Amino acid sequence: MSNCCLIDFDYMLNHGFKIGNAFVEVPNSIRVATSQVAQIITSVASSQYGGCSFDRCDEVWRLLPKRTTKSTWKKGVSSSTTKTR
Repeated sequence: MSNCCLIDFDYMLNHGFKIGNAFVEVPNSIRVATSQVAQIITSVASSQYGGCSFDRCDEVWRLLPKRTTKSTWKKGVSSSTTKTR
């Protein structure tokens, strides 16, 4: 077992990856990408002693809005503006 690691999220989110026996494809939205990052961290953290780091996450996330469809943006904006307290 390793102690800690830097996960190459950039490569995994841009080329797809395998968790267990399932191949996970490239995300098409920010929502899916954040879910995939959580799955990756959970999988890696369960097989080592130390923690995981998402180094240069700002550089990885900056490319994802280009993949997010306009309908997803509209849905996100409309749901955030109609929430009541």
